[in-house]
Amino acid sequence: MRFTYDLTIPAGTTAADPAMLDVRLVKGRLFHAEVAIPPGPADRVFVVVRDALFQILPVNPGSTFSWDDYTHAIDLDYDLPDLSHLLTLVGWAPTAVFPHTITFRFDVAPADSVGERSIIEQLAGLLGLPGR
Repeated sequence: MRFTYDLTIPAGTTAADPAMLDVRLVKGRLFHAEVAIPPGPADRVFVVVRDALFQILPVNPGSTFSWDDYTHAIDLDYDLPDLSHLLTLVGWAPTAVFPHTITFRFDVAPADSVGERSIIEQLAGLLGLPGR
């Protein structure tokens, strides 16, 4: 199942005080991710994905994704052990003159122990919809 989230980074946002967005995925294996940077940022926008304080994308700490008009696709095998697993999208753009929106896509194979009904209930919870 695919999850898509947008992170808008205001112009002038520093690495010391970045834009952040907490996103929830279902329990399972994160097997593919994409970071889509539209035309315009010209390498002035920097983003990473964290699991708690641990940077998972890009894999090597201290590096960032920063492009212009490019979608980077990443194959992974990352365990999401929680029923509603939280990741944090982090971005900054200290020299940008306009805000920029970066799109993140996550493909998750739900855990075998998570049935279809449970997945639907998890998604409803992510959207803030009332349960049964």
